[in-house]
Amino acid sequence: MNVVIDKYDTALKGALGELELAKKEQADRGSFARLNGMVARIIVRRDELKAELETSRGVIRELERKNAGLESEKVSLAASHEGEMRRLRDSRILEVTRERGRVEAEMAAKVNRRFARIRSREER
Repeated sequence: MNVVIDKYDTALKGALGELELAKKEQADRGSFARLNGMVARIIVRRDELKAELETSRGVIRELERKNAGLESEKVSLAASHEGEMRRLRDSRILEVTRERGRVEAEMAAKVNRRFARIRSREER
C-alpha cells in the first residue's frame, strides 16, 4: 500500500511541477502579450512624435525663411537710413558753410562801412 501511495505521491508531485511550469509559461505568455501591447503603443507614440517633429521642422524652416527676409529688409533699411543721415549731414554742413560765408560778407561790409567813416573823418 505504501508503494501505491508513494507512486500516487510521486505522480502528484510531478503533476504539481508540471502545473507550476504551465503557470510560469502562462505568466510568461501574459508578460509577452503585455510587452507586445506596450511595444505597439510605443511604436504608435514614436510615429506620432516623428510626425510632430516633421511638423516642427517645417515650422522652423518657414520661420527661418521669414527671418532671412526680415534680416535682408533690416539691412536695406539700415543702408537707406545711413544714406539719409549722410545726406542730411552734408546738407547741414553746406548750410552752415553758406551761413558762415553770408555772416563773413555782412561783417566785411559792416567793417568797410566803419572804415569808410573813419577815413572820411580823417580826411575832414
